[in-house]
Amino acid sequence: MTSPDDPLEPLMAAMAAGEAKLRAVVLANVRSLHRPDIVRDAERIDSLTADAAMVIFDRAAGWRPGGAKPWNWAARAIRSMIAAEIGHRQVELGNDDTLDGEAGSAPVMSDTDLTIEGIVALAPELEPFVHVWRSVSSARDQEAAWLFRVQKENHDPSPARTVADEFGISPANAREIHERHFTRVNAVIWADERYEPLRHWDWFAA
Repeated sequence: MTSPDDPLEPLMAAMAAGEAKLRAVVLANVRSLHRPDIVRDAERIDSLTADAAMVIFDRAAGWRPGGAKPWNWAARAIRSMIAAEIGHRQVELGNDDTLDGEAGSAPVMSDTDLTIEGIVALAPELEPFVHVWRSVSSARDQEAAWLFRVQKENHDPSPARTVADEFGISPANAREIHERHFTRVNAVIWADERYEPLRHWDWFAA
């Protein structure tokens, strides 16, 4: 039995209070990975929620009270854990996903955890695109805008919410970051002739 002064008591109360939110975060990530089969599996979601709690616990030393909620602060690590546990789709690049040709299109991104560097690993000819993407804003804004774009391409019904949960920001801020970053990328592509082939992409076509 715990005493009134037992530090375990408030810890357990806090974990119980946060369980519903943590479960919601887990469900949002599973949905964004397009795994409705797992969404419907309550026992699997319970297991993933417990694993997410352990992710937070393992990183607890770096968390500071008064900052982001623990499930937002550890969102990237939780997402990586879930993707590793349940798997995700393979990346595909269509025949037109190159910098040559008259009617290219942007990369088909069926993997929600694909990094922008992963694009170059799959298709080195896309390096100019990555260079532009990395040149116009802060590292955080680059990553947030990229996740927003990936989620949008994967038909996420609320990419702003997904980005907000991942980075501990508001959905409105997520939308603003994406719009600002994408506008800057588009401006560079249309101002610099070196990036003329990118103008044929669906993303940047006038």
